[in-house]
Amino acid sequence: MEPEASGDFYVGFFHLENYRPTLGIDTTFADGRSFEVDGAYWEQQASDYMIRAVVVHR
Repeated sequence: MEPEASGDFYVGFFHLENYRPTLGIDTTFADGRSFEVDGAYWEQQASDYMIRAVVVHR
């Protein structure tokens, strides 16, 4: 079994203009660590995005 990643890391994505994916959100225990950028400014979100990051050790 591969070791798990430890410590903080960032996950981001860029979407095309004609395709905007839907993200799940968690409002239960939001810790304020999700942000959106409008092209110029980062805005902290009130809920947490639910994005699964698969970390592969090579």
